[in-house]
This record gives sequence, structure tokens and C-alpha cells, in this order.
Amino acid sequence: GLTNLAAFLTLYRSGIAARRIEETRCTIRVQLAIFYLAAALWKLNTSFLDPRYSCASVYMAQLVDAYAPSLPRTNPFIAEAFVTAGPWLTVVGEAAIGLAAAVAPTLAVALGLLLHLGIALTPPPHDIAIYGVKCAVRFFWLIPVGATSACMEAVHPIWGAMHLAAGAVLMGVATAAAASSDEYRGGGNSDGGTQASARVSEVLATLSQANWVVFSYGCVASLMSRALLVECARAGSRIAEGFTSPQSSPYVDASAGAHGSLHPSASNSPRPLARSRLRLGGMISIIMTFVWALMAVPLGLLDVSTPNMFSNLRQSGGSNHWLLPTSLLQRWLARTGAASAYAGGVVRVEECNSTWINAHHPGEESAILSRGTRDMLRQIGHSGRSWSSATANVVGAWALPARADGAPFTRYTVPAYELRRVLRHARAVGEPFRLVYSQIGDEGDEAWRRRAVGMTVEIVENGGRRECRVLHRSMENVDSGCGAKGSGVGAKNGVVGAKDGGVGAKDDGVGAKDGSVGAKDGACIESAGNFGAGNEACGDDVIALWGEPDSLSLLNWLATAQIWNSYVILPDG
Repeated sequence: GLTNLAAFLTLYRSGIAARRIEETRCTIRVQLAIFYLAAALWKLNTSFLDPRYSCASVYMAQLVDAYAPSLPRTNPFIAEAFVTAGPWLTVVGEAAIGLAAAVAPTLAVALGLLLHLGIALTPPPHDIAIYGVKCAVRFFWLIPVGATSACMEAVHPIWGAMHLAAGAVLMGVATAAAASSDEYRGGGNSDGGTQASARVSEVLATLSQANWVVFSYGCVASLMSRALLVECARAGSRIAEGFTSPQSSPYVDASAGAHGSLHPSASNSPRPLARSRLRLGGMISIIMTFVWALMAVPLGLLDVSTPNMFSNLRQSGGSNHWLLPTSLLQRWLARTGAASAYAGGVVRVEECNSTWINAHHPGEESAILSRGTRDMLRQIGHSGRSWSSATANVVGAWALPARADGAPFTRYTVPAYELRRVLRHARAVGEPFRLVYSQIGDEGDEAWRRRAVGMTVEIVENGGRRECRVLHRSMENVDSGCGAKGSGVGAKNGVVGAKDGGVGAKDDGVGAKDGSVGAKDGACIESAGNFGAGNEACGDDVIALWGEPDSLSLLNWLATAQIWNSYVILPDG
């Protein structure tokens, strides 16, 4: 959206005038550089860079299992090294794309197409080819002359057919890889030794169908690959001719009048980024991109969003980033009351039987991963389990299997605002439900998130009737021995796991390794299933009874459409 805005702001007045096209090119190059560098930056956290917790490890394990399934048996060292290296390969790759977008756009396109090809080829549930399509079409502005030539060629039936064939081949490869998983052959979920449920089979059957988004990425990637070849040929021609003239524009025929006509020149090259001038529209677009990618996350205005997706970044109850804080507004405004969207701190959901809420949080997707993927993850100390509340909330609950009947409830934490949001949805659906949660404060470590004792509330709703009672009240528990503030290693948007008492989650929190989540000498009390027999009436401090935040507040308006991830707490860590 921001790159579209940049194109509008820089082009709308003068159409395809050379200077406007040059400004648009430079603006979008800077935007793409910021985006990819921010994506790498937010992955510099304790969870993403640990292969036992990282989202990247799961992607790598899925790719190995889909396209080299015999490798873990024939050469387990190489397979494990590939999976273990996944986090750093991802960070270095995204940072390289960002830097190249600023100084070597042709290289940025090549690296970007390769990165998004790997994502598009990943089996469900992580085959997010639409992400690659959105990025690849914006690569046009990194090599606009080559891309324009490739688009002109694509009108020819032969070139058009070649690009369509590339998309069809990529779709066929991805579909065959997804269908080859043992889950599709009835292998079932190895966790707990149960066979795949009918719901799991239904989800897998849907995900294994021909993926037309992968087809679209294949077509766009083929077109941009041709653009790369054209751009490289032009570069070779310029070197051979010794032609260096940055003063003329590569986009226009200068003889066509004052504004020129859009036509790629074989002899001219775009200006270096440092020598290009940005006018007001371009500067506004770049500032907005900077705020969105690098400031909104620390402030807590974004969670389920692109710059920090698949980063394992913890964004409630403290940051796990090496350098930067997250969700500062939720900490600063934790005690400002119901009028604020950022008030209420962190809540831990202890029990819930709402069909709607349970379909969206915490969103376990372990059954969709193949047995080979889970086994490979366990080999590197990963739990082999995966959660993705973002998938359920953005794609739809249909994309995840429902929790099996009789399966234990997985506790999780969410910001208070997310609890208010899901309760509004559950009430709108009109289903009867019971929910028990604890208000545990606003910041702490993993021991705090797991064991802190706060006000525990039970709310029961049925056909407009509502019963609410406080099961347990406690004194302020932050810094009470449950762990130091800000030292959590929670995870977001990544499959995680650990041995020796650690646990993991995707789009949820992770546990600390080596059993460190437990507090010694009973300093913190495990609250699940031990709420006492309290029967105190609910008061104004009960988050579940809070109404809509103040709609006139600018800060609240910025958070209105936001969805927040859940962070799971497993029984063993």
C-alpha cells in the first residue's frame, strides 16, 4: 500500500514525465530497502536466532522433507546443518536484499526472487506465495528499464506462453510436494499417536489443491527473471561501449517532446540513488514507510503485520529483541482504564470452551506438518509443535484443524486488548461459552508469564445472560520473584520448541531452555486449575466487562483494526 501511495504521489501530476518516473523509482527503492532491512532487524531476537524456537527452522525442515526426504537418513549431518542454519540464512538474506536495493538493484531483484521462490515452494501451512507476488511486482521499480522491456515482450504469444508455463510448472512442483506428505496418505499426527481427525484431513485436502497463487508467483518471477537478463545485457553493452551519461533518462525518448514518451533506452542507465532528488511526495512516502517498519512495532501499534512477520518477536509483556523494546504503549498505558485500547496489561487465558475463540487462539497447526518435518525438528531440540493464531485470524479458522475432543487446553497469554476483541466477536456470534483468565500485569519474563498470580476471573455467557465472578485476587505480582522485567524470550510468528523443560510456539510465546522457567522455592504459583472457591462480584477492573475503547482517541484509532498474537504456555515449560 505504501509503495502504491508513493507511485500515486510522485506520478499523479505529471503523468510519465521523466523526472517523475525517476522520483518514483528512487522512492520505491528506498521503501524496499527499509522494508527488507526492517524484516532482518526484527529477527535479531533470542527466539528467532535459536533454531529450537525459530520459524526459519520449520521452513527449512519442511523444504528438506518435501524436496529431499531421504537426506535426513542418508546424510543427517547435512540435513540438520541446513535446518539449524535457517535463522541466520534468513537474516543475512533479507539484510542483503535491503542493502542491495539501495546500491545494487539488479542483485536485490535476484536475491529477492530466490527468497520468495523458497517461500512459495514451502508446503502448507507456510506456502505464502502471495507475499512473494506482492514483493515481486514492486521489483519493477528496481530495474524499470529491463522490466518495461520484458512487459513489452510478454505481449508476444511466445513470451507470454513461456511465462505462463513457468507459473504452471512451479504450481505443479509445489502441489506435488504438498501432496507427497505422509499426512495426505493418512499418516496422521505423530504427536500423541493419534490418527488425523476428519477436520485435519479436510484442512489438508483443501491446502493440497492446486495453488493458483503459486502459479501467479511463477508467472511474475519468470517475467522479472527476463527483466534481469535484459538489465544485465544493457549493463554489458554500456561497459563495452564505455558509455556513461547519468544526465539523460533511461525511460523516455527525449525527442518526443517536453515530457517524452515511455520507452526504454538501450544505452542509458538510471541515476545512482544518492544522486537522485526526492520531492515532497517521495519524502512523505519514505517517512511513512520508516514509521510503519521501524517505529510502529516498538510503540505497539502493529503486531500481525508485514515488517515483523515470521520474526518470533515477542510483543506483549516484554521484548525478546537484542536491542529494541516492543509494545511500549501497552506498558506505559497499562493502568489507564477501559477508555484506552492499550490498557489492561497481559492476560493469561486459563480455560475456554468458546468454539469461536478456540478456533482463533492459540491456533495449533502441528497436525498439518508432515511427520518427517516434525521428526527433523525434534532432532535439533525443537518441540516439533507449531501454533499460528495469525493464520486463523488473517486467513481464516478453516485453515487450521480444530482441537481434538478431549485434548488438554493449551493456556496462552494475549494483550488485554486482544481479549476484549475476541470476546466482542464471540458475543456477536451468540454462542454460549465459559472463559477463565488471569490479569497478570504488564511486563515480566517467561516464569512470570507462566506462573504469575493475578486476579483470576470466570465469565459465563449464554443467550445474553452474563455471569461474572472473581475467583482469586492477589497482590501486585510484578517483580515478586516470577522473573525480572523485560527478560522474556517469547516468540511470535515462528514455530518453536525446546528440550529439557523448554517449550515453544508459533505466533505464541516460548519457554526458556534448561527448565529455567520454573521459579524455585515456590516464589511463583502455578495458577492453572487452582483458582480456589472465590465468588466475588466483578468490578470495574475486570477487563472482560470493558466496553469499546474511546473512539475519539487518536491512539485508539491507530489500534482499532489490529490483531494480536497469542503466546502459548505448555504444561512442561
